Amino acid sequence: MKSRNLDPAGQGLNLVVNPGGDPQLKITLDLKNVPVFEALRYIAELSGHTLSADDHSIILTPR
Repeated sequence: MKSRNLDPAGQGLNLVVNPGGDPQLKITLDLKNVPVFEALRYIAELSGHTLSADDHSIILTPR
């Protein structure tokens, strides 16, 4: 909802996490002035996922 409100076109962005990762894994980050895609890249790296994107979605897939 928030991404839709911030998108001038009103479409927003979906974050898709494909099943198969460790559901007990916890990641804590303290980031300031970091673009969202860079933060998601950190999360993907720390959680053993690959990060990909299409026109309206960012996709995290377990390696």
